[in-house]
Amino acid sequence: MNAPKTFAVPEGTELTVALVNSISSGKNKTGEEFTASLAEPIVINGQTVAAKGALVNGTIVDAEGSGRVSGKASIRLILTSIADGAKTYPIVTKAFVAEAEASKRRDGGIIGGA
Repeated sequence: MNAPKTFAVPEGTELTVALVNSISSGKNKTGEEFTASLAEPIVINGQTVAAKGALVNGTIVDAEGSGRVSGKASIRLILTSIADGAKTYPIVTKAFVAEAEASKRRDGGIIGGA
């Protein structure tokens, strides 16, 4: 019996992924899962351990739509697994955080009736 394939990705390694379906802090909820694909292969010590295009699963850790007056829209995502053919391998990543630009001028205009 062969042991399962394992590898350690050095801490701080950035994984670049492309979402399969769009995610929005306004429509998606905390706890929902998403699918992406690797935009670049994962290469460790000159060996490709996950190919470009490999499917990656993740979870929305937090999604906050923007409020009319306070708060900016933000979303936090983590990656949870990488699929290699018929096998899926669990991974642990730090959260990716995206936050919308502040829109105080527009909010002030909405509140003031402009």
